[in-house]
Amino acid sequence: DDDGRVVHVHDYATIRALRRDPLRVTADVPETVTAEERNRLHPVSAFVWATDRRTMSGCPGRHGALRTAMASWFTASAAVARRATTRSTAEELVPVPGWAFDVYHDYAVPVVIASTAEWLGVTIADVTYAIADQISHGEFFEHWPMLSTEAMDEHYRALMARPRLSGVAAETRELVATGVLTEREAWGIIYALSVSAVATAAAVTLAVGLSVEHGSWERMADSAQANAPVQEAIRIGSPFPP
Repeated sequence: DDDGRVVHVHDYATIRALRRDPLRVTADVPETVTAEERNRLHPVSAFVWATDRRTMSGCPGRHGALRTAMASWFTASAAVARRATTRSTAEELVPVPGWAFDVYHDYAVPVVIASTAEWLGVTIADVTYAIADQISHGEFFEHWPMLSTEAMDEHYRALMARPRLSGVAAETRELVATGVLTEREAWGIIYALSVSAVATAAAVTLAVGLSVEHGSWERMADSAQANAPVQEAIRIGSPFPP
């Protein structure tokens, strides 16, 4: 940029090489703010994507520890274990036959938000709270790292103090108690996984649209045949390129 603070690299090979060089490049953000601001990081800035293998000063980063802490929630067996509950939610919220509806707003979003809330062990209102916050900020990376507000800190502090937490939220609270995660890292996990519902709903909608467009909608009821189109929809629609 003209002010000399930002360098734009457009060559894929260079980008890939730099991202694989932890001694020259880091995505870790805590050292870009003051010590006081570090205690006020927005949950989205405390999630694993704001960390790296090394910090700017070359110290070990939190990336590996955070990925390890979350790994069990994303295994194939964990996904299979959630399948029945997700299917039940999808069947419960299916639109009335014969009535026109918007696949994204009237079906995908409600189903994904409900199933995400159940998985995280929080309320639907908690998930929509995070989504609304993300939408209100627009482009997060314009002012990166983001700082939190007192109201947001209070929301997540109260959420994690609930007596009957379950799911991912309960596990993150235990990880905080045992020193594996910081309080703010736990908030970041709940926040980031909540807002991921938007991309998931978009992938669902894209899979439906593509299958209709290419005349394969009738085959989508067969999970074996639906797998490839859904994977392609995720690949195309993901905000994070593979």
